[in-house]
Amino acid sequence: MARSRKRLIRRNVWIDPRDATTPFGDFGREFLDAIESRLEPGTAAKYWTMFNNQLAPQWETWPLIGIYNGHVEIEKWVSTLHEDYADSTVSTVFALFSSIMKAAFKAHCIPANPCVGIRVTSGEYTTERFVATPVQMLRAAMRLYDRVGLPGLCCVSWTPTPGAGGAN
Repeated sequence: MARSRKRLIRRNVWIDPRDATTPFGDFGREFLDAIESRLEPGTAAKYWTMFNNQLAPQWETWPLIGIYNGHVEIEKWVSTLHEDYADSTVSTVFALFSSIMKAAFKAHCIPANPCVGIRVTSGEYTTERFVATPVQMLRAAMRLYDRVGLPGLCCVSWTPTPGAGGAN
């Protein structure tokens, strides 16, 4: 056992069990205190508000290693956040949570960041329609004509619509 621990220490991957049991609340506050001087005052205030209102109520007393082993709990928490907040807010809160857990990983308190691979947004999106102006269509037609001749010109079709600045 001692030889195995020494090998892990030499490879810089050993996790001290005492560090792994650090409560998330203590580590998170220490992390925010450490980075606060590099943040704009508004950003720091936002991070502290998110920490106090969304992160601490859920994870305050959890040991870091418990969060590392609690993938399902993280997924449930993200789903709960979606019940009360917009996707953008959930993403921002989760990004702070992930940053804290990444710092815990870098500090050798946990073996990896448990937030990696967790899908945060619902994935819903609206299809964005691109509309070319008549000038853009003409330029595209001219480029195609220069490159491939008349067959290229036939590939470009233009249907003027009121919203595209064509026929009004």
